[in-house]
Amino acid sequence: MHPPSPPLTHHRRGFTLIELMIVVAIIGILAAVAIPQFLEYMNRSKGNEAVINLNALEKSAIRHFIEDSGYPTGTEGATPGANCCTQNVGGGRRCAALDADWTGAGHPVWTSLDFRMTKPFFFQYAYTGEATGQTFTLTATGNTDCDAISAVYTLRDVSLDVVANPELIKPPVRD
Repeated sequence: MHPPSPPLTHHRRGFTLIELMIVVAIIGILAAVAIPQFLEYMNRSKGNEAVINLNALEKSAIRHFIEDSGYPTGTEGATPGANCCTQNVGGGRRCAALDADWTGAGHPVWTSLDFRMTKPFFFQYAYTGEATGQTFTLTATGNTDCDAISAVYTLRDVSLDVVANPELIKPPVRD
């Protein structure tokens, strides 16, 4: 009589070419979907800088309106003067936070609104206040991914009444 033979075992030593191709295809599909979504999420997050700063400026403008019976008059051009993509502070495509851009005799509106940037940022800010002190327009213009399309956020009060009622207009969502 023969001794029982050991059970047949198959030793796999790796993956087949088909299995590897399937894994690579799945990773490629996930990357094709996830990477553009991630980049869009990053741009929206950077855009929140404008919303937050315009909100702070709105509060300062309303305080000024209540205390002085009107908004600050005058104009502050795009501050800083150079696009943040060209400044590229720290390699992060940001603007440098320089006190000289926001304070002093050359910037009476930013001073009256008690506004300045203290950390590198993505947007240029501008203000126009009518001579009557009853209306203003604030804009934040930035190109968070440094492509050909800039985003413009606008905060304005054109109600022409004694009630401060600014509204924020966000840029359209990009496809």
